[in-house]
Amino acid sequence: MGKGQLLPIAFLTWSVHGFGLFIHRPSELRRHWHVLVSHLTTVGQNEFMYLPKTIGFLLVGLSWAVWATGQCTTCHTTISNNQSGSITVSAGQTLCITSSGSFTGTITLRANSTLCNQGTVSASSLTTNSSSTIENHGNFALGNSINLNGLLTNTGLFEATGTFTSNAAIVNSGTFYNTGNFNNSTSGNTSLSNTGDFTVDGNFSNNNDLSNDLGAEFYCSGTFSNTSAGGASLINDGSLAVGAGFTNSNDLENTGTLTIDGDFNNTSSGAATIVNSGSATIKGDFINSNDLNNAGDFTISGDFSQSNTGSAEINNEGNLYFEQDVYSDNDIFNEGFITVGGTFTNKKWSGAYYSAPNSLLVVDSLVNENTITSTTNEYGQIQVVSYSQNSGSVATYLDVCILGNGGNWNSNTGTVNGNVTYCTTPVETPMYSLNIKVFLESCYNPTNGQMTTALRSHRVLPAHTPFSKAPWGRNLDCEVEDSVEDISTDMVDWVLVELRTGTSPDTKFFEKSFFLTRTGSLTDAKGNPAAIDTFAQASFYIVVEARNHLGVMSASQVSVIGGAIQYDFTADLDQAYSTGAPAMVEVEPGVFALIGGDANADGTINALDAMDWHDNNNDTGYLNADLNFDNLVNNSDKNIWKTRNGLSIQYPK
Repeated sequence: MGKGQLLPIAFLTWSVHGFGLFIHRPSELRRHWHVLVSHLTTVGQNEFMYLPKTIGFLLVGLSWAVWATGQCTTCHTTISNNQSGSITVSAGQTLCITSSGSFTGTITLRANSTLCNQGTVSASSLTTNSSSTIENHGNFALGNSINLNGLLTNTGLFEATGTFTSNAAIVNSGTFYNTGNFNNSTSGNTSLSNTGDFTVDGNFSNNNDLSNDLGAEFYCSGTFSNTSAGGASLINDGSLAVGAGFTNSNDLENTGTLTIDGDFNNTSSGAATIVNSGSATIKGDFINSNDLNNAGDFTISGDFSQSNTGSAEINNEGNLYFEQDVYSDNDIFNEGFITVGGTFTNKKWSGAYYSAPNSLLVVDSLVNENTITSTTNEYGQIQVVSYSQNSGSVATYLDVCILGNGGNWNSNTGTVNGNVTYCTTPVETPMYSLNIKVFLESCYNPTNGQMTTALRSHRVLPAHTPFSKAPWGRNLDCEVEDSVEDISTDMVDWVLVELRTGTSPDTKFFEKSFFLTRTGSLTDAKGNPAAIDTFAQASFYIVVEARNHLGVMSASQVSVIGGAIQYDFTADLDQAYSTGAPAMVEVEPGVFALIGGDANADGTINALDAMDWHDNNNDTGYLNADLNFDNLVNNSDKNIWKTRNGLSIQYPK
């Protein structure tokens, strides 16, 4: 393990329950302290005599954690008081400044030397070697410009004034602040890795790898240039903000939050490819001369222009918001949602707009001088709010909805083969089709491959989702507008759908109740195909819960493709997440369904469910104990419970 890293802590605990040695990181000790304090309030008299030993060992562990964090080792020279002047660290030597030490003056590092600081350094001048190392775990202030030639690792506070030229790697997990311009050069291994806070109060020129990790903050108050020199790739998983313009001439990948307050120029030089699956905002104009691939949320507040040079094309699978005009002289492939607040001009030279199934383009004004076409023989949609002009061609598999001019083109001298209709309501938010298929075992009929709709036939299917009541108690507003009679005769029951970024229920970012049809598809309360509002999650797990069946979660993360979420739980047992036991049951060869019998909806089929059956035996109505959905609780439901007794859900709930 390298110097300056968080060391594992050996935590020794002795109580009446036994004696153990546990390995923890310092951040975990806080949790053990709270557990111990809680234990003090509940400990029995016979155990109390052991607590001093437990507390003593915990305090030893805490002391060790403080000592181990940012520890300098293998010190040849140590400064533990206040010193000033000029110091040179000889080749192969290590100078350590302890937490009680400080140094003010000039510093020179020779080959293979190391400066490890836990105290305070105020350097008027710093000279480094290509093989030297600086480890800062305390406070380090540099009062002049620097050419950094050796590795810099910072877990504390590093402040620099003047131009900072980095010719070596920088690893920052603390706070780095530079007043002046910053140049990450092409010389050697000049990668910059940030997991903390990194601020440049000036311009930033990146000529090598830069990674800003999840949870990290990176801010540049001036212009940012990601050049084509060297391997100047930029990967942002955290928050990256630029106070002025941004010029991109190399790879840029964003899965976090990217905010540019000025103009953005994606040049034709090098491999200037942008890949966004997070949230990106450009507050100025955007000039695109290379690839822009979006699967997240991308907002451009100024004008957007796309040239016909290079491979300047847009591939959109997410949400792309243009608040002003768009001038496109190259290809746009849309599988998601695009809005244009001004005029969208599809210019005549070499560009085309390709619409995928279920995609949507909403524009204030449309001027088509070239080709608008579809990627398949399934319809995409374009909605025009105010003005429409066509001098190019519009292919067959397109729905063009025009709100103004009675649904007609304001000017049409081209060819239109698509459907042109009159729209009465503008679309303000994108909707993604929720094409999920699921069967419920207890009401599935293998003869016709469908589920029973007896609850609807007996008019006991409620107009409001049951998942807003106990035992679920979800905050849902899903109901049929008028009466139970308005529910389609194809409806089986209500189900609950969750979307999670991870397997933990704490990562849930969406939930809604839908009707389940006899064929296993979902609809909303009005009978329309299920759809959900836009969201900025690139991939997620799908969870489906039913009233009296064990819920399921998708075996892996899925993504929005072509404006739709596609997942078929019925196709294979492996479609459901599992910790070992089967999460579904085969209701006929090759067809799988949710497991019935969980009458009290607690995720486990056991005696409590049998008690629910006993309390409702021979009753009719919309009852959880009616496992086969025939409007009667009887022995048929009891037999279902007996068959599945002992099973439980296989995903975290």
